[in-house]
Amino acid sequence: MLVLTRREGEKILIGDNIEIKIVSIGAGMVRIGFDAPSDLPIDREEVRKSKLLHPEGKPKRDKSYDNKGTNAFRHRKHHGKTE
Repeated sequence: MLVLTRREGEKILIGDNIEIKIVSIGAGMVRIGFDAPSDLPIDREEVRKSKLLHPEGKPKRDKSYDNKGTNAFRHRKHHGKTE
């Protein structure tokens, strides 16, 4: 595993089309932004596990993440444009 140290506002680049940005740091939490192709799945670990356990449909929402500033914002690149 590669471990990197980054400050708020700094980025990590993976290949030519994946960008990870440290959006904010505080209160024991780090907000991370991802800019990646739309065909690349990006999930929190607990979401991915739930999808694997419930492939037939939408899994139950993990309410432990509500109202704690963990809303996921995902920017996707499509033909040079970000949606």
